[in-house]
Amino acid sequence: MFGESFLYRIEGFEPHGEGMGRWGFNVKLDINFARRAFQKEISEEIYENLGKIGEEIIRNIFPAYNFIRPPYLHLRNNDGKPNPMKGNLTLLVGNLNVPGDACGLDVDYRDLEDLTKEETYEKYLTYSPHNMYNMKQAYALLSIFTRWVDAADAIFSSEDEKK
Repeated sequence: MFGESFLYRIEGFEPHGEGMGRWGFNVKLDINFARRAFQKEISEEIYENLGKIGEEIIRNIFPAYNFIRPPYLHLRNNDGKPNPMKGNLTLLVGNLNVPGDACGLDVDYRDLEDLTKEETYEKYLTYSPHNMYNMKQAYALLSIFTRWVDAADAIFSSEDEKK
């Protein structure tokens, strides 16, 4: 390993044979980036625009699918505590979804308390796989994840330039 400084790291993005869940991989997102995304409240318009970007990626990979679930489930800030359902929309994504049998990358909700602590043991927030059965699903998830990070990073860069 070459050090611990990264925005995100992909672990295990390779085929693990055929069968249920054999295409899964983990993504580790820098905890400070995750905290900043959690603290950044977003409008419905930004939420919808990010969703459209993710849906376009998915439609290009899965053109035969008529129904596509929202690709991003953003966490909400409920009085300073992360919540998937209550509170203000934040830039931080808690779940990423692509077509399949509940196929996605998900944050373990037990780890979300690290977003509100100043010091944590872990230096990253881990997204873990769920029901990745094939290469198209893995590619689609990696694509929408990296596109979301790029968008969030652009939002932060724009804010930093204004300071």
